[in-house]
Amino acid sequence: MSHLTHRFATLPDLHYVAPRLRKEDLAEVLGRGNKPLDSLIRGYLHGDSCWTLVADGVPAAIYGITRTSESPRSGALWLLGTDDIYKHRTEFVRISRARIAEISAPYDFVWNFVDSRNDLHIRWLRWLGFTFIRSTTEVSVDGTLFYEFVKLTHV
Repeated sequence: MSHLTHRFATLPDLHYVAPRLRKEDLAEVLGRGNKPLDSLIRGYLHGDSCWTLVADGVPAAIYGITRTSESPRSGALWLLGTDDIYKHRTEFVRISRARIAEISAPYDFVWNFVDSRNDLHIRWLRWLGFTFIRSTTEVSVDGTLFYEFVKLTHV
C-alpha cells in the first residue's frame, strides 16, 4: 500500500511545509534571496501546476512547474520538501520519474537552477535524466554556486 499521494496544493499545505523545509532546500531558497513561504506562494499563484506530495497524511513537499518567459513552451520545474521525504525515499524515487514526466509533458523543455550544495536534489535530477549545462552565481544573492539543469521533454 502506498504511503505517498499527490494532490493539488492548498494554501494550508504551503504554510505547513514552509517552516519545515529540509536544511538544503532552505539554504537554496535563501541563496536566491527569497523566503520559504514567499517562494511557495509564488509557485502556487503563478505556476501552471502546483502539487503537494503527501506522506502518511502530512504534506512532505510542494512541487510544480512555472511557465517561463524564455519560451511559451518552457517551464521551470521546482520542488521544496521537508525531512518527511526521507521516510519514504524509495517510494518517492520510484514514482517521481513518471510523475515528473507527466507534469512536464505540455512543455518542450523544463529547466531551473539547483544549489550546488544540494547533493540530494542533484543526484535525483541526474537520475531523472536532466543535464547540467552550466554553473553560475548570477542567480545567487550571497555568492552561492548554482547549477542550471535542463531536460527536453519531446525527444
